[in-house]
Amino acid sequence: MASVVQNIIDKIQGKGEDAPREPSAEELRQLREKYETAKQGHVFKFYDDLKSAEKAQFFQQLSTFNPNRINELAEIALHPPQS
Repeated sequence: MASVVQNIIDKIQGKGEDAPREPSAEELRQLREKYETAKQGHVFKFYDDLKSAEKAQFFQQLSTFNPNRINELAEIALHPPQS
């Protein structure tokens, strides 16, 4: 049980064999562009202040989201269609 917990902690902290790697400059540029196009570039405001493992996790997390879809859902939630 302790090893399972330690494995989870290691993954959260960006350690271990399955830890994400820091993105290349080109990968980061493409992801930033995707978010800036969706007017969500502000999510990268403090990116340069992060440690290497934190950058890797942040990149991995943002890579799984579609910022345009998030904008669509926010618009629907904030301005529901009138019925």
